[in-house]
Amino acid sequence: EKVLNQDEINALSQAAPEKTVSATAMARGRAWTPFTFGKASSISKQQVRDVAQVHESFIYNLKNRLSANLQIPSEVSPASVDELPFSEFTQNVARDTYLASLRVQPTHSVAILSLNLAVTLAMMNLMLWGDGKPAPVERPITEIEEEVLRIVMDMICEELQAAWRLVVEIDFSFDSSRRSQDLFRLLPSYERILILNFEVRAGGVSGMLTLAFPAAASSMLIRKLGKKSSQTQSQSPK
Repeated sequence: EKVLNQDEINALSQAAPEKTVSATAMARGRAWTPFTFGKASSISKQQVRDVAQVHESFIYNLKNRLSANLQIPSEVSPASVDELPFSEFTQNVARDTYLASLRVQPTHSVAILSLNLAVTLAMMNLMLWGDGKPAPVERPITEIEEEVLRIVMDMICEELQAAWRLVVEIDFSFDSSRRSQDLFRLLPSYERILILNFEVRAGGVSGMLTLAFPAAASSMLIRKLGKKSSQTQSQSPK
């Protein structure tokens, strides 16, 4: 075992600050990028394409049913597919939004639906034989309007179920209207959810329809889509 003398100890003490200064100088020369752990395993581009393809029939059928029920041409267009922590989703929910929870079976979980309030009021106005013109969004929705809006919610659930059942056995049904403060109790904040955004236009008013699916359901869909995609690639001629 080597024992250092005083001269060697002094030499080591002088070298330590020099190494610290050198390391600090190297750090200053580097480019640092913030890392968000919540987005470490976001949905892949192939999965985005697969999920979007599944909902093509949902978009087409919902557009036709809205047009028939509202007695006016309506449009539903795809906007985006993403996967985010539930806490990030709740932070970005707009104030002027109608919120509802959907029961998801057999996973015994809930999905979240949000619809721009201006579009919501325009739809209810048209179904109540109004002109569908933009209405003030500050007022609350009445009980009668809630019952009328239930028609649209059931319509969305039926078309969602029809689209998903082409791939996986999942049932959707309307649960209840929600307030923004209710969302925090529906799913764990850390849970990663599948988010689909659609642009809806009705009666000259347009806004976003957002569907947020719990991991229990979205993982089933993505897993089935992955197997289907792999089988298709293996069967294709090389």
